[in-house]
Amino acid sequence: MQPCSTLSPKVTTTVEFEVPRCLGRYDSGCPGPLMLVTAGMHGNEPAGVRAARRVIEILQAQAIPLAGRVVALSGNRAALRAGERFLCRDLNRVWSEAELTRLSKRSPEEDDVEGREQRELLAAIRREIEDWPGEPILLDLHTTSGGGAPFALSADTLQNRSLARALPIPLVMGLEEGINGPLLSYLADRGSPALVVEGGQHTSPNAQGRLEAALWLFLVGSGALSAEHPCAQAGRVLLRKAAGEVPPLLEIVHVHRIGEGDDFHMLPGFANFDPIEVGRLLAYDRHGPIRSPQSGLILMPLYQPQGQDGFFLCRGISPGWLAFSEALRRSGCEALLPSLPGVAAVPHRKRCLRVEEEAPPIVWKVLRHFGYRKRVGEGLLQRRAERGECPGAGFVPCD
Repeated sequence: MQPCSTLSPKVTTTVEFEVPRCLGRYDSGCPGPLMLVTAGMHGNEPAGVRAARRVIEILQAQAIPLAGRVVALSGNRAALRAGERFLCRDLNRVWSEAELTRLSKRSPEEDDVEGREQRELLAAIRREIEDWPGEPILLDLHTTSGGGAPFALSADTLQNRSLARALPIPLVMGLEEGINGPLLSYLADRGSPALVVEGGQHTSPNAQGRLEAALWLFLVGSGALSAEHPCAQAGRVLLRKAAGEVPPLLEIVHVHRIGEGDDFHMLPGFANFDPIEVGRLLAYDRHGPIRSPQSGLILMPLYQPQGQDGFFLCRGISPGWLAFSEALRRSGCEALLPSLPGVAAVPHRKRCLRVEEEAPPIVWKVLRHFGYRKRVGEGLLQRRAERGECPGAGFVPCD
């Protein structure tokens, strides 16, 4: 059997080959989900591109039985060629309803570089969904500018929790509250499972192998591949070791956003999940020193010229919280949520609530137990109502 990961990948922030939009496609003729794998959404993160190609090459070479189809698509091809995060705009921040509406109304001749990339990638995703009858499930492969353990990110839905359990790495929830318009939201907003995996530092020799391992276990979590397959078993061992002692479940509690012209500079030496105490000096910008507003674990400290988020803070959650919140969601008590202070049901919108900013903090905690985390504006809510669309679970419109 061929090895399940590349042992000594060349470490570079560019790719050595012309990147096609479709990195590979494989099925063994058995019904099952459509497993969409995206890589290279940021051009300085080529490890995911290599990992996706490698896994599909092994699937094809060994004719491995698979329930469903796996398709790997590249993201920002122009930025991958340049080895830059993006050229005009961050391709992983343009998947909100508002941005997609602007794209649909804009002539292709008006597109900038990332506009062309988004238009092509969106068309490719839609073609794959139309071509395969199974439920679409997304895995988006990334790396970070800081070092540290690999981790997964997802919206807090029961489907995503089930998918993430197949990967023995920390799961960080709350991304959708801190980042606007990631690709993750495109399928997640449509009720499909979606998961992001960060494999480690861009230039780490371990990043590609970690992302390969994550992809094998994503196939397991999707119900497409046996958990006993040797590549899945090897991937489980690799990721369990890489995760170390990081809490298995965390939530984002703070995002430091970077404004235009802020001249943000992160202090050196921070890695994902390093413990940070309140008041610790973390960075500088044109306004002066930036100190941690609270204690927690640092996540994705920015050590690259481009980026809209300087760092995140997260905190561990007891695994028992998962069982408790899952029981609540199945209890039927959700119908009582509009009776909470500051909460109102949205007429004709199933599982969609309007929450006042002045609602007591306990209200937000209760809503999170029921999976309501994402906030959307009134304009989007109204447009969806006019189109007769259901925003799906997990939306808390709040203006």
